[in-house]
Amino acid sequence: MEVENKNQNQFIQERNVIPGEKLANVEEFVSLNNETIYEENGNLFSAIYGRLIIDYSKRTVNVIHLKPPKRPKFRKGDLVIARVLIMRKFTIGAVIYKINKKILFDYNPIGNIHVSNVTNYYIDKISEAFKKTDWIRARIIELGEEFELSTDGRMLGVIKADCPTCGTELVKIGKDILNCPFCSRKERRKTAADYGIIEETFIL
Repeated sequence: MEVENKNQNQFIQERNVIPGEKLANVEEFVSLNNETIYEENGNLFSAIYGRLIIDYSKRTVNVIHLKPPKRPKFRKGDLVIARVLIMRKFTIGAVIYKINKKILFDYNPIGNIHVSNVTNYYIDKISEAFKKTDWIRARIIELGEEFELSTDGRMLGVIKADCPTCGTELVKIGKDILNCPFCSRKERRKTAADYGIIEETFIL
């Protein structure tokens, strides 16, 4: 919920944001912090969990670090639900929203998956397994500032994906093959065995 800060300026609004949340359009606003805000496809997104400050008079946006919340305990082997945020050549970056069925409301770390940790069979490109905005179930294999994740396992991988063309949720029609029921586009993913039948809380 946006809270208007009238004590300083009636044109300033503030609210909390999470990693990957869209903030504004670059044609309308200027970023004041390249460390906490990143640009993609003409839009500005938050790179951290922080406090968004929008100045409508100056047409600027800024995200500042909040006092770090108490971090939940993570361990190797924990199962997480995450959403793919960043696509790289050999890795993806995903924001973690749930750990062992517990939703994380105020702390959302980043997890990375290297192409070698996707599955036990060879994948040439990591884009053959994941796409941006996919929801995935993964296992933590290394702890750190950013966690290392793996989807090598029958119940690990993509659990929900939307068509990149029309946004319709994709339906599984074969092993790691998804189909759009609206525009008939076919996509390849590294899917979990329960893709399409899982009941999961997607909070975005």
